[in-house]
Amino acid sequence: MDDSDTRVAPSDRPTEPALHDPSGSPRGTRTRRAIPAVRSGADPVRAELANRFFSADYVATLALAEDLVARDPTDASGKDFADECRRMLERAFAGRIGSLDQVPRRAVGLHGLRGGSLDHQAGFLLSRVDGVSTLEVLLDVSAMPRLDALRLVAKLVDDGILRLERGGGP
Repeated sequence: MDDSDTRVAPSDRPTEPALHDPSGSPRGTRTRRAIPAVRSGADPVRAELANRFFSADYVATLALAEDLVARDPTDASGKDFADECRRMLERAFAGRIGSLDQVPRRAVGLHGLRGGSLDHQAGFLLSRVDGVSTLEVLLDVSAMPRLDALRLVAKLVDDGILRLERGGGP
């Protein structure tokens, strides 16, 4: 499965990430004037970003938001959209794999992995699976962004390479 399989139920979707409020309003929420500016098409990239976000296409939205931030690191709305997309994607992957208190165990022996199509990140992540530590610990020690590690764990589970068990025994 790929990232497009991460669907978020409409009730779980956020409304809008907060934009920087230049007026200094203590509410810290998006002002009504900022919403039409994003949707009006004045900036086609931001209009596309908003359309994809509100369509729950978080993978594409994240790519657009990261591109905006790469062009302008001070772009607060781009950062907010990127952070919110990461949060929603993490939530979707966590929903697919279950509790982060589970213990990952290799379902395939090392000999069964030879000739497989594992990339270096998946191989590294698998090398950290000890059959004792929880998913939460694995994510912490993975040395990669949390979203990437969750995506890999979900793929490894889907591919039958990892199995997840309740802590405390096989």
